[in-house]
Amino acid sequence: MTKSILTVALTVATLLSLFAPASVTAQGVTPRCIEGVYTLEEYKKDGQVFMPPQISGRLVFLNGAVVFIFHDRTQPSAEINYAGFGRYTVNAASFAYHYDDMSIYTHSDTGISLSKQLPWEGMRLFTRVTEQDGLHLRNSETQSDFFCSADELKYSLLSGDYRKYRRIGSN
Repeated sequence: MTKSILTVALTVATLLSLFAPASVTAQGVTPRCIEGVYTLEEYKKDGQVFMPPQISGRLVFLNGAVVFIFHDRTQPSAEINYAGFGRYTVNAASFAYHYDDMSIYTHSDTGISLSKQLPWEGMRLFTRVTEQDGLHLRNSETQSDFFCSADELKYSLLSGDYRKYRRIGSN
C-alpha cells in the first residue's frame, strides 16, 4: 500500500508538470521563480553527495499547493520515504510554505514504521535576498535558503547540506 500511495503521488507530480507556469522567463527573477515542478538530482548530507538511484524525489510549488516526495536510499540498513503536501504563498518580497500532512515511512529489516509528525508548525517565511549569483529566498531562523534559476532550485542549510532539483515540464 505504501508503494501505491507513493506511485500515485509521483504520477500526480509528473502530470502537474504539464501545467507549470512560466514563472521565471515571463516574470523575471522574482520570488515567484520558485513556482514549478522539480525532480531531485543531487542530495548532500553530512559531507557526502548522493545522486539517483540512491535518492529520488519530486518537489512541486504550483497554484498555492506544495507537494514533496523524497526517497532516501543512502543508508544500507533502512530506506526512508517522505510524502507531504501543504500550501504556500508568494509575493514580490517573500515566500512562505507549510505542510498540512507529512508521512515518513522507514523500511528496515525489522519492518516498516510510519511517522505522521509535521516537520514544523505554521508557515515558514523566506525573504528575498539578491546576491551576485542571483535571487535567494532565505529563512534566518532556520538558516535555510532556496536559490532558484530558470532551470534549477536548490534548498540549502547552513551546515552545507542541500537538495538540488531540476525544473521539469514546460515553462
